[in-house]
Amino acid sequence: MPSEVVRGGFLLVNEGREIYTTASAIGVHRRTQFMSDSAFHHIQARVEQGVLVLTLTDVQLHGDALAGDLRHEIMTAVEQFGVNRIVIDFSPVHYVSSVAFRPLLSLRRRLQTNNGRMILCGMSELVAEVFQTTRLISTSRSIPAPFEAVADAATAVQTLVGP
Repeated sequence: MPSEVVRGGFLLVNEGREIYTTASAIGVHRRTQFMSDSAFHHIQARVEQGVLVLTLTDVQLHGDALAGDLRHEIMTAVEQFGVNRIVIDFSPVHYVSSVAFRPLLSLRRRLQTNNGRMILCGMSELVAEVFQTTRLISTSRSIPAPFEAVADAATAVQTLVGP
């Protein structure tokens, strides 16, 4: 099993599926579950503290074919991990067209029926502007919007986990 030192601990990879970090100096042990790289082409999936974090891997999100593939991969990941708290990380994405909203809206509908919650994060200024212009996210808590958005995945996970 390959390993390497990371931030005061060790990173152990077991067949590309699970990563264990151990910060022995402070006695912290954390397990993060990953899907194998071959399972998905447009997302990376992992579970942190019971929250499914889906990182989009495409730089540009446009086209019906990509929207269909993305929807399928997102729904498959949700099924496989069996969680209803989800973070969608847009960090790699620099451009998004309206067709990319379909997979997110499908996921939102599914989560609403299961008392789930989703937070978007890691949006570039341009991507955030598209979501704000279409009123899918709001810069003000007083104006309701279909999606919540925060700066990064760590903040999103902590928001979903709660105090």
